[in-house]
Amino acid sequence: ILYERRHFVIDGEVVSSSQYKAGGRPDFSAYPDEAADSFVQRAVAEFSPARAFVLDIAGTPDGLRIVEINCINSAAFYSCDVPKLVAAIEALAS
Repeated sequence: ILYERRHFVIDGEVVSSSQYKAGGRPDFSAYPDEAADSFVQRAVAEFSPARAFVLDIAGTPDGLRIVEINCINSAAFYSCDVPKLVAAIEALAS
């Protein structure tokens, strides 16, 4: 695994994401990755277990792969845009 990233998905859209591991070591960074976001959007279009969840992916020598899908309430934020994420979650209630 080259790197791992967490994507916060709200109502079928990637709201924020963060890398949390690179080269097997912690690496918290929030730089844009259009290829990863596009991969996640395609996966979410096929399957979304809830209105709000996290989807972790890994970059491998063979391309992007899904690592896991988890609930949002116990997920670490790493370097994601927390205010943007909170605003998207608050919009779920309206």
